[in-house]
Amino acid sequence: MKSILAATLSLGLAACATANTSAPEAAAPATATTTMTTTVATSPSAALNPVGEYEFATQVNGEAVTGTMEITGTPGAYGGRVVTLKFPEFTVRSASAAGQELTVVAETPTGNLTLRMTFTGDTFTGGWTLGGDTGAITGRRTR
Repeated sequence: MKSILAATLSLGLAACATANTSAPEAAAPATATTTMTTTVATSPSAALNPVGEYEFATQVNGEAVTGTMEITGTPGAYGGRVVTLKFPEFTVRSASAAGQELTVVAETPTGNLTLRMTFTGDTFTGGWTLGGDTGAITGRRTR
């Protein structure tokens, strides 16, 4: 009888052990988090190309003066002319651009005329100097 009791007990323990050895529950898949970083390269506005034609208005000694300016050439070798009805034609000796600012130097009988213009689109505002004289200038690029 001991052997039957031992066999029954062994079978019972074996059944319990088998019932408790079920496959482990599958773990929930891990959630992956991805962070994306976008870098946008910014650069300053490209320098203005001085080559073109311009109309301008200013005042000289209290009198309204209008005219045109033409810039020709290539970087380092710009030329052209400034024309008004009030003064003789002036020859452009140099032009340089930094961002949207254009500086033009023209030769006059009394010295160099320096025009400094800041552009917004095709329009500009700025000033001029000739010897000790100065003035404001406005205008637009026509070509």
